[in-house]
Amino acid sequence: MKSKPKMKAKLVKALKEIYDEREATNIADYYVDAMRGQDVIDIDNHIKQLSEGQPVQYVTNTSFFYDYKLYVNEHTLIPRPETEELVHWVVADNKHSKFSILDIGTGSGCIILSILNKCRDATGTGIDVDNNVKEVFDINASRLGVVADFITLDFLNKTTWEGLPKYNVIVSNPPYIAKEEVERLGTNVLAHEPHLALFTEGDPLIFYRRTLEFAGDHMDEGGSIYFETSDLYDKEMRALAEEFNMQYEYRKDMQGAWRMLKLWRNK
Repeated sequence: MKSKPKMKAKLVKALKEIYDEREATNIADYYVDAMRGQDVIDIDNHIKQLSEGQPVQYVTNTSFFYDYKLYVNEHTLIPRPETEELVHWVVADNKHSKFSILDIGTGSGCIILSILNKCRDATGTGIDVDNNVKEVFDINASRLGVVADFITLDFLNKTTWEGLPKYNVIVSNPPYIAKEEVERLGTNVLAHEPHLALFTEGDPLIFYRRTLEFAGDHMDEGGSIYFETSDLYDKEMRALAEEFNMQYEYRKDMQGAWRMLKLWRNK
């Protein structure tokens, strides 16, 4: 394996052909950190992938999230910093409790596994429509030393809810991007991240509505729902909470956008 300074210099030199120097340096730094402790057998192939615009997280199969080094691949979204804020909210509210949690659209498991790692008395289940993410979920559960169930399930199909128990906490960062919003996404996201986890057909709030319907019979008394949401739909999300007679608290993310929502039943 090349020394870190030499490897970084080689990466920056190659990546400056398609990125500015700052971006090339950031990617190189990420690569070096992600591959720390591993033998880099074919750095030239990695450079080729990065030069083609593949996200460094997929090239290294690594995402740094909530102080953890998680495994990711092309079947899972790359965890975002604002999702860390959602995780922290759930942990802060529940870390002294013994609770059961359901993560809808779990993907890599970054949300539920991070929560369970901090809340060791909790139990949890992640569900996802794409069985390809199960391997990623299991790898991350093993890395964090967390026991969690994974169920392949089409949550939009209400008949799949039969047999699921009640939960104290429900959390979700579901698909919420309408097809007409594609211009808001970077070209790398569109080209490489799974569209199944990004886009909805028609109503961008469909997963939120289904979750609130699900909670009617599957959330324990005193339970809470935590959502990551789009900043485009804060008014619509408030209206949805009121439609379902839920109390709620909205929070802005570090960029000042309304992105996190907690709901609980009116008594």
